[in-house]
Parts: sequence; structure tokens; C-alpha cells
Amino acid sequence: MAYNAYFGKAQFEGKAVPNLRGIASLYPETIQIVARADSGIKTVKDIKGKRLIPGDRGSGTEVDTLNVLSAYGYTYKDFASVDWLGFSGAAQRLQDKQADVTFTTAGWPTSAIQELAFGTKITMVPIDEPMIKKLTKTFPFYAKIVIPKDVYKTAKDVPTITTMAQWVVDANVPEETVYQMTKALFEGTPEKPSGAELMAKAHAQGKNVQLKTALSGMAIPLHPGAEKYYKEKGLIKPEKKAAAKKK
Repeated sequence: MAYNAYFGKAQFEGKAVPNLRGIASLYPETIQIVARADSGIKTVKDIKGKRLIPGDRGSGTEVDTLNVLSAYGYTYKDFASVDWLGFSGAAQRLQDKQADVTFTTAGWPTSAIQELAFGTKITMVPIDEPMIKKLTKTFPFYAKIVIPKDVYKTAKDVPTITTMAQWVVDANVPEETVYQMTKALFEGTPEKPSGAELMAKAHAQGKNVQLKTALSGMAIPLHPGAEKYYKEKGLIKPEKKAAAKKK
């Protein structure tokens, strides 16, 4: 979404958001394709002709759904029905046998999927290796990831793709403010935990908010305040940047 917005692509075509700046990549948001076990869906190719929920209209999940469908040569016209709902609504439709498959882009474990799995037999649909290679080449902000089988008690690990949840800010926010915000995300004290430590207490994905991956998948310009902090921490090396510019 950040990439599309800054460069004026996809749903932001003709209405780019050039004032968008990055602070940090936080944790992987994984594309999770969930189908009813009795739907006959085993692979992404099997979803053609089924009742699809691609996420909320205009959401990041829908963008990811459309990207995956495009890799397989599918459009919404290839489905028996398409209904736009959020995570909880989609899970309810699958539970009520009113939909066959849904896409969810979120950090796992996702509570809506866990709750659905308690009362409904589900299949976590994998993306096959050739399509993962195609998607990660076409969309550089994606990367391969594997959902371990114990996350949702599936028979096998589930290969899919992920993108990083990102913290973004308006370019006009003062440099010192963003510098202090970035520092507060990664640095804390015994009396005052860092933002990352607080997130780790709230959700399993919080432990993945780490300084070493703060720039992973950052496809938009950094805010100068964040850049200042990362230079201090050695994630951005001014000498290499200068050398590259000279060359």
C-alpha cells in the first residue's frame, strides 16, 4: 500500500501521496488463504469458480488478493461470487457455509482464523513455489514465508508470501519528533519499556519488531528523523552512501 501510494500505482494511480515517509518496518504481514475443508480447495488453482471473500474493499488485503489472482491469471469474473468483508466477517461467512475461501493479510496467528478453526474444518491454502517466485519478482515488496503447521494445527507447513507492516508518517512532521519516535520504538528502560517490548506483550508478532529488520522491504523514502536514528545505529552507513553517489 505504501509503495503504491508513494509511486501512484494501482488504486493510487493519478493520486500519488508524495508526502509519505517511512519510519520503520515492523513485522511480517502474511497472506493467509483460508478455505473450508469441504470446499475441495487444495491449491490456489482450485479457488476458481468458488465463492470468494478478498478482504474489505480497497484494503491492503484486497490489494494482495488481486496481486495473487493476477499471477494465476484470474479476475473477480472467475468466481461464483465475490463479497468484500473484513477478517471477522469473512470467518463468519465461511463458518455459515456462505463462502468457500478468503484471503487475510495479517501477522500470524490471526485470531479470526484461530476462532474459525475451532468450530470449522479449514484448509490453509499454499502458494506453489513457481508462483511465489513470480510474485516476488513482479512485486519486490513481497518475500517467501512459511507458516509452521503448529500455528493453525495444519497437516503441513504452508508456504506463502509476506510483506512488512510499516510505520509511516507525513514528511512535514519535524525531524526531531520522528527521531524521538523511532528511538522510543527500539530503546527502553526497566521503568519505561520500548514500543517494541510493549507490542511483544500484546501479540506474538510483537517479538518480530526488531532493529535489524527495521529497513526490510522499505520501498518508500525514509523520514530524515528516522534516517538519523538508523545512521546512529549503523543500519545506514553514510560512507557507503557517499561512495555510491560519487561512483
